[in-house]
Amino acid sequence: MRQALTTLVFLLPPSRLKNRLLRRLGHVIPDTAVVGINLVRRVDRFELGEGSLIHHFNMFRDLRLVKMGIGCRIMLFTRSSATPATSPARRRPTTCARCGWATTPTSSASTTSTAAAA
Repeated sequence: MRQALTTLVFLLPPSRLKNRLLRRLGHVIPDTAVVGINLVRRVDRFELGEGSLIHHFNMFRDLRLVKMGIGCRIMLFTRSSATPATSPARRRPTTCARCGWATTPTSSASTTSTAAAA
């Protein structure tokens, strides 16, 4: 039920109400973060830093954690999802060293990210 509610809330336009609802669902979303209209399926937890931005039309799927540092941005049309662990090139979490944006794969999968944190 929590996963379905999370998906529905992430489809709302950016607002303080959206941030509050996401916090009630167990995510760490500060008031200064802006979260656009995004498709989120089977993501356990979002941890966003102060002033971070997730723009519209991104997809996050099959992840345990999406963590962004202070002032980080994810722009339009990015995709972060877990892939089967059989792919040797994709066994590490995706992390941006400059701003701290990271995704953590689910238990038996690894992360593939086409997102570039600016």
